[in-house]
Amino acid sequence: MSRQWLKRAGFFSVRVRRLNGAAFFAILLIPSFVLATESFSPLQNPELMGLIPPADTGKVVKALRHAGANWPELAKALTLVKPEYRPGMIALISALRSVDLFSSTAEVLLQEVDYAYKARQELPWQITKGEFEKYVLPFRISSEWFIPWRVEFYEQFRPLVKDASTAVEMAKIVNKWVKDNIQVRPCWGGRWPYAPILTLRGKAGNQVSVTVFTVAALRSVGIPSRILRVDFFGDSPGGTTWVEFLSDHRWLPLYPHAPANLGDFGKLTREHPRAIPLVYAGRKENVTAHYTPMGTLKAVIDTNSLSESGKSIDFSVGVFNDGSWRTVTDRIGFSFTADTTGSFQIRLGVGDYLAEAEIDKYLIFLKRFTIEADKTTVIKIKPKRWEYTEDIYDSYR
Repeated sequence: MSRQWLKRAGFFSVRVRRLNGAAFFAILLIPSFVLATESFSPLQNPELMGLIPPADTGKVVKALRHAGANWPELAKALTLVKPEYRPGMIALISALRSVDLFSSTAEVLLQEVDYAYKARQELPWQITKGEFEKYVLPFRISSEWFIPWRVEFYEQFRPLVKDASTAVEMAKIVNKWVKDNIQVRPCWGGRWPYAPILTLRGKAGNQVSVTVFTVAALRSVGIPSRILRVDFFGDSPGGTTWVEFLSDHRWLPLYPHAPANLGDFGKLTREHPRAIPLVYAGRKENVTAHYTPMGTLKAVIDTNSLSESGKSIDFSVGVFNDGSWRTVTDRIGFSFTADTTGSFQIRLGVGDYLAEAEIDKYLIFLKRFTIEADKTTVIKIKPKRWEYTEDIYDSYR
């Protein structure tokens, strides 16, 4: 790959001495718009700022500044959008991830907002402003590669649902179409999702790609929807994803390849009894209690066993999945002093787990425990230093 080609493609090409090849190549491929010094100034754009309500000024300015040299495209979209659609454009731009702030064009943003409002206006019922802006308007659903999809999806699915009068009826139609037309099969990329438009054209995708596709299909006709996930089961390899959609302001589950189970919160528990640790909607909204019975883990730290005060324990919980223990909780950092006793609680789905704790990256605690429905399991952490070995976890399977 030549430096001339990279320059033409919009990338910086710089000579960095005393760096190994990998470091040089990483710097070489930083997009030029990320490093651009040009930034948005509210004072130099009074006409644009006059279009933004005072309550939204802060988040819009933050987004435009974060967009680097791409801010004129976002400003153009804010200026040219229909006045009645501008609140949606403000909400969309304010919530864009960095990669989309850097790369979105005014043409795409205007198209996305126009068709999202069009779908909302054609619904036989009303959805709230918040439901629309959070669960219909966003065009990026997960971590998929973004290729504009809304227009083609609207043209595909709107004719199918035009006679339906409720969210459930529309969701059933979309659900059946997905099952009949989109195959689930292992694809390159493992668990990473494809862009919905590629799944539509290829009529296939991996499991998470089909879930993302289904959310896109529902959003294209105005139905608020989101992706749900279990990262790791406690009884079989991997995890799973599925969809929830709003019906009368209540979330209902939809399983892309199981239309008969639409609205069935018990499906996963029947298939994986005592093996659903946590269920997340979107990035980090915990909705586990909707899908499986839960109990409480209370961890109590025995600070008298510590030789030093002021230490911090990193605590995590895992399940046995596909031959090894997989962490299912974020690491919990707990700081304490020698004369205090600390404790904390975690809510988990019923099942068997392994608790692990570290101090300064040294393992100091391992213990298996069981969570039962509506009960509290107490474990006491007595720190002692363990030596990591290849078989240290074998006896905990």
